Amino acid sequence: MNSLRKPSNWISSFCKELRQLRQSSFIRNLTFFSTSATISQFIMMVYGFLIARELGPENNGIYSAAYAIGSLTSIFISFGMDTWMLRKGGQVGNTPSISGLVISNKLILGTIWLVALVALAPSLRPDIYSFGLLLLCAIDILIDQVFTTVTNALNIEKQLRKIGWMTLVSRGGRLTSLVLLLALDQTGIIILIAGRVLASLIGLIWALATLRPTLSVRPMSIQLTRRIIWIESIPFAISELLNIVYQNADITMVALIGSKISVGLYSPPSGVIHALFIIPFSISSSIIPVLSRLVKAPQARLFSEFKRAVIGLSSIGFALWASVGIGGKYLLPFLLGDSYQASGDLLVILSPILFIKCVEVACSSLLIAGGWQRKRIGPQFLAATLNVLINLWAIPHLGLIGVSWAYLISELILMIGYIFYTVRWIQNQRERTNTLSQA
Repeated sequence: MNSLRKPSNWISSFCKELRQLRQSSFIRNLTFFSTSATISQFIMMVYGFLIARELGPENNGIYSAAYAIGSLTSIFISFGMDTWMLRKGGQVGNTPSISGLVISNKLILGTIWLVALVALAPSLRPDIYSFGLLLLCAIDILIDQVFTTVTNALNIEKQLRKIGWMTLVSRGGRLTSLVLLLALDQTGIIILIAGRVLASLIGLIWALATLRPTLSVRPMSIQLTRRIIWIESIPFAISELLNIVYQNADITMVALIGSKISVGLYSPPSGVIHALFIIPFSISSSIIPVLSRLVKAPQARLFSEFKRAVIGLSSIGFALWASVGIGGKYLLPFLLGDSYQASGDLLVILSPILFIKCVEVACSSLLIAGGWQRKRIGPQFLAATLNVLINLWAIPHLGLIGVSWAYLISELILMIGYIFYTVRWIQNQRERTNTLSQA
């Protein structure tokens, strides 16, 4: 009989916790933060649509290719330090000092990365990658990398409303600059990106003024130095590299193997999917510090928080999948014109990734908080390798349809791997608890 009561007891307990959460100021702030992040990404989607419509498939391909190769190689700036900071800051606090070290590390690595990217990329495809275009894109990406570190630090301190407003101003400023430039008939790619850089810089200045990170050349303590941060961030860096590969390799490979028009047709649906990733990712950036604090707390409380994360993120993922899967076929041609009809079909193929990603984010949040970051690398390596290999065959034979299916298959493999290790971690925790209770 007890086994029959367990499901109903769990549902009753979950509903009670849900009612309590609705009254929590943290949940209200998280809701505002997630909503503002969603609105910010919607703004960026509108920004991307306007760029694509104004430039056309060929020039939009040049624009998208520059940002794709910059994003693909930006791992050399971030080096996994942001995710490391979310876990470390959740455990020890002192976020202004920790974030200050991370920012200074990023500026050192970012300077080296910028010079290398601008010097080497044009030799790969001089018809696509130009010096001025890459320089502005690199500056924009570097600014955004620092902005991400600052907002993550504020996230640890639960200043979610401030993050929401900063993100809205930064992303809204990009759209405002684009609209003003188009109104002034300034449609050159370089001019449009320069306006975007200016808006990103304004958002960064506000974020830095709010956090006031300790940008000191001295380490905050003997236990935490720049070198130690780099060493401890290696598993996160490898994980982030693999994540970036299968999120950006498709556009980059299409740019290197395919045509300019192919990049221009594939980048809008890929951009919509990536833009909507901000919803689970913004929730994850708040979940990881919370779960990190609860790892050493009573097991029931940790698992209760994780159940809420799984149910909430899965529900969000299903809603995103359904809405984009149903309306995606008509959305892009309506917004961008008949020349983007193929883009709408590709968006429908990619739409299940939104549900898959939400499940991945829930599982990865627990693995990171529980100290199993290294376990993520295996599934990520398999997914990234599979993505690249399929694309090498699919681009010449199946075109953009093959690229879309390669992305979907690799994400499905990644989700299965994350679920496997999440179940293993939970089983290990329960076995450890049983062993301690018997002793």
